[in-house]
Amino acid sequence: MHKVGSIVTSTHANDTILVPVIKVDKTTGRCSFFPRVIDFSPLRLVLLIFVIVLHLLQRLFGLCRFPFDAIRQISLVNGARLEFAVDVVVMKLVRRRRAFSPRVHEIQATRHRKLGHFERLTRAGSSIMEEEVPTKFVDPPSQSLACPICRQIFTEPVISVQCGHTFCRRCVVSSSRCPVDEIAHKPVDLVVNRAIQSQIEELAIYCRYGLKRSESDSNFVVDDEGCCETVRFGRRDEHESVCPHAFVPCPLGGVALCGFIRRRDIDEHVAQCRRVRCPYSTSGCDFRGGSDEIENHKAICGFRGIAFIHASQSSEISQLRKVNEELRRNMQLLVEQMTVLESSVSEIHAKMEHYENLIGSLREEVLRRQLKEIDNQTQIIAVTNHRSPIISLRQQHKRSSSLTSALPSHFHVSDAVTTHSSGNIAQPTPPTLKIESWTMPFTFKCIGTFRGHNGGVFRLAANKGRLYSGSRDGMVKVWDVGDLKRGCIETLKFHRDTVQALVIGNGRVYSAGADTNIAVWGEDSLEIKKTIEKAHKNIVSSLAVVGKYLFSASLAEIKVWNALTLDHLRTLEGLNHWVRALAVDEQNEKVYSGAHNTIHTWLAHGDFSLCGKLDLSQGSIYSLVVTRQYLIAGTYNQNIHIYDINKQQHVKALFGHISSVTDLAVSLSGRFLFSSSLDATVQVWNLENMLPIQVLKRHEAGVNSVTIHEDHLLSASEDHEIKIFKYFKM
Repeated sequence: MHKVGSIVTSTHANDTILVPVIKVDKTTGRCSFFPRVIDFSPLRLVLLIFVIVLHLLQRLFGLCRFPFDAIRQISLVNGARLEFAVDVVVMKLVRRRRAFSPRVHEIQATRHRKLGHFERLTRAGSSIMEEEVPTKFVDPPSQSLACPICRQIFTEPVISVQCGHTFCRRCVVSSSRCPVDEIAHKPVDLVVNRAIQSQIEELAIYCRYGLKRSESDSNFVVDDEGCCETVRFGRRDEHESVCPHAFVPCPLGGVALCGFIRRRDIDEHVAQCRRVRCPYSTSGCDFRGGSDEIENHKAICGFRGIAFIHASQSSEISQLRKVNEELRRNMQLLVEQMTVLESSVSEIHAKMEHYENLIGSLREEVLRRQLKEIDNQTQIIAVTNHRSPIISLRQQHKRSSSLTSALPSHFHVSDAVTTHSSGNIAQPTPPTLKIESWTMPFTFKCIGTFRGHNGGVFRLAANKGRLYSGSRDGMVKVWDVGDLKRGCIETLKFHRDTVQALVIGNGRVYSAGADTNIAVWGEDSLEIKKTIEKAHKNIVSSLAVVGKYLFSASLAEIKVWNALTLDHLRTLEGLNHWVRALAVDEQNEKVYSGAHNTIHTWLAHGDFSLCGKLDLSQGSIYSLVVTRQYLIAGTYNQNIHIYDINKQQHVKALFGHISSVTDLAVSLSGRFLFSSSLDATVQVWNLENMLPIQVLKRHEAGVNSVTIHEDHLLSASEDHEIKIFKYFKM
């Protein structure tokens, strides 16, 4: 601790003074002070001037900070409050010159009133004025409702979660540190202080139409000729919008011709107004006058014939509008019918796929039984010939099956056994193969780990044998999924904070994150193509690509960009919370967004309008996926909720995780679901019977993302690792 200066404040008319000595802690940089009574001297006056200069520099450039506000709270022996140091300097200088001005008397009187700064403010008029709307409180507001920066009643009060102090939003929004204790904060740390806001809204004020400027023009006083109502501050608009004393423009002449008239007098004014338009003004007549003058003018107006033509044209236009409206309704009906047909086709495809799987299972069962029968016949023949068979047909089939097991998992045996002449023994022909989705039973086994990030891995995306991973270290790394030993093949550097979102489309890789920027990389060249600085005011939490459009989500907004040029096209508003998940339904050309207790449905083209809203009660939506049948949401409350995508109805809730569900992925057939959670597990689900299949526990921290690429399941975790699991048929 070391002393940097002092502030001098006189207690009596003599030269005995109280000196609050300012001290600064070298380690923390914070200031403190203690009072000390000493004799006045010219040297201390110089020190006083030096401290005042430092104070002015602090006010202008933020070079230093002293607790001058706290000095006002120190009580002297006679009970008077300390005055601001500048006033004392004025008094000292004037006293030295033996010339007392009215300002000096005012300072002395003020010092002995034993009133603080806020009490003097309220006594001066008991009114706090906004920039545009005059406001006068019935009773002086409490000092606790005043902003410590502007000293006015809070306007949009926000509280910093870092230090706990409350300020007006406009006073603190441009500052990165608390003005009171210098604790650093970010814009996301400023949240609305609803407790203070509710107290302010309950304060009683006079109607703005019952106030007028005082003679000094410094504040407002009650106008006896105006409105005498008192209302609550938070409900002033309800009264003032219908107040009979409000000033409104004349409906005939407007403000330019008639000015403003009190609402209670508007009917009387309209009856006497000389600014009534001619009935044929729409045809070009600009005559104005009173009601009697308008009647006389109508008989001689030269625009009557033109008005008749306009009337006939208006009738034709009205008829055309009716026809157009009927065509629009018919078109809407056709669109709805087409949607129903498309959903029916989707259901038919799903049933066909289900039946194909059943047929495949039956074929395998028939093949197994036929092989068993052939093996029995072989044993009988061997016994008959008094020798053991060298090799059975079952063993031959096992060898052929071992060959097929080395092939990709979506290949499997689809033919049975045929016979050809070799005594009475039937031999199997080589199996034929066809591409098919995964079939039960199966399992996923971990075959490797990617390491290289210096922070938790937050997001994954895969395509063409490559895996892209975004991390809290601000890097996007590219991995070779086909050759695990090769590992990382490229590191993409642009972001300065966590990479929150990754998506692939149009031959490009799009990344975004906590630095509010969006970057576009060539999928083949891995070179940066375009960037958007400050795409959102807050963290970019999710991305989605639909054709030539890129959707980005953040706090209470979704923006639409041209996916090739990154030109901003539109901002989707009407949201009131973080949008943490986006999902694309390319079949129906829709985009789904998940926020707190709400899933919105937007058109993926045209005007990108809102075409559906699903209200929930499961908390924040952290992840979304879409299949032909279902819309699936992973939530903060540890569960997975499944909705019918056509009926928008809840179908099933899947329970199994013990923490928030961070990400979801579905297989190509839409029959299997994969979920990751902060409980450090990945779970595999069967969407046909809504039952769990497998739980993968290979991570040591929460799992942030999961994705599917060919026969591989890849998961990213806060333990800085990416696990690679592979599908194996059981």
